[in-house]
Amino acid sequence: MKKTINVIQYGLGNVGCRLLELADDLNNSSQDLKIKYVAAAELEGAIINPEGIDIKALINAKKTNSLKEFPGFIPGLNNSRLIDTVKNHNIENCVVVDVSASEEIISSIVKALDTGYHAVLANKKPISMNYIAYEKLNNLSKRNKVKLLYECTVGAGLPIIYTLQSLVKTCDIVEEINGCFSGTLGYIFSELEKQKKFSDIVKNAKELRYTEPDPRDDLSGMDVARKALILARICGSKLDLQDINIENLVPEDLRKCSVDEFMSKLEKIDSHFFEKSNAAKQKGNTLRYVATFSNKKLEIGVREIPLESPLGRLKGPENICVIRTKRYKTFPLIIQGPGAGVDVTADGVLRNIIECIEV
Repeated sequence: MKKTINVIQYGLGNVGCRLLELADDLNNSSQDLKIKYVAAAELEGAIINPEGIDIKALINAKKTNSLKEFPGFIPGLNNSRLIDTVKNHNIENCVVVDVSASEEIISSIVKALDTGYHAVLANKKPISMNYIAYEKLNNLSKRNKVKLLYECTVGAGLPIIYTLQSLVKTCDIVEEINGCFSGTLGYIFSELEKQKKFSDIVKNAKELRYTEPDPRDDLSGMDVARKALILARICGSKLDLQDINIENLVPEDLRKCSVDEFMSKLEKIDSHFFEKSNAAKQKGNTLRYVATFSNKKLEIGVREIPLESPLGRLKGPENICVIRTKRYKTFPLIIQGPGAGVDVTADGVLRNIIECIEV
């Protein structure tokens, strides 16, 4: 018989729908595993079916904007009450999957772990909020002997978190972490090497959908800071976001205007980045937006990097994480590859779900 695990999924965006497709593919091809969706939620509400949701039909309903007509749809049920509702159906052996981008989802994750359900996160916010909330999630996971997995919060499907957790578990001492964790900023600084204007690069990145709808969400450095904070906490740090020195690439007078106004005035900082890039090039260096965790401090910002170093050789939207420890000191561990993308992110989430099945 196939080993079955029940899934409650928050988020039916691009990654969420791709995850549904991968789960359906697995169900059709695996002789050993079956993933049964018992609930799926997004902003409008949730769909519940204790017998299992038809995954293909759910994907089609999402594509045709007909979720409200889907059997089992309950308006507004996109919060922690969904966990209670599923529990009331006496459904055990559940994994709650968060592929949303919500800050409010933390109450649902707390409820899931407290109920005895596993939790798999692609959403960075629940584990990069204040340290007390982060610690509560970990304590609930340990107390109830359920998994809290979040590999895809840093580097999409790259095994950065798994590797770091493994080092910590074996009592290696992490001395320094350096990383480029934004595919968007990686693309921007790679293009700067070609003597292109910063404003033109950002506009092109927006057209290619490399950036968020508001590119300032990428340029602020906050996304990189959340990812770096997650890694620092795995190493035992109790830092919060406000403790981090984050270099915001957006001039202060352009941080609160409309997106259109921001884009139209972005060229005012072209000369700044042109000069910085040229100065780096003359020394055989290049610019990268780097997160560094060392000496219990976390710093995020633009750094001059030797062109022939691992970070300097990075091209386009790739991510890289360089981990130097007591054991890996002379030759650090380097994890590199695609750090963004619907396919690799959904695949990483699916792998985390399977880890829960294999408990």
